[in-house]
Amino acid sequence: MPKTNRRFWLEKFAENVRRDRRALRVLARQGWRTRVVWECELVRAASATVPEVAKWIRKSASGAPRRSNALDPPTLLRRANENVRRRIASYTNDRR
Repeated sequence: MPKTNRRFWLEKFAENVRRDRRALRVLARQGWRTRVVWECELVRAASATVPEVAKWIRKSASGAPRRSNALDPPTLLRRANENVRRRIASYTNDRR
């Protein structure tokens, strides 16, 4: 939590939580199963988080009916891995 303008940040974080909850409810109503991965999980423990998410994806894909527009699990895992690597690289570059 930033030390300056604390009230602003508390309100901003609270609104972010409300927005995320609304988005998750919409996705659930549309039949999507969701899992939230926080950026801090990826920065601190990507080597543990990525396999955990991959396992979650495989588990959900094994019994779920396929959507016509859904990516196959290997493609989804590859794209997720690429996105994670990009985010970690950008985070690392920003901190230099």
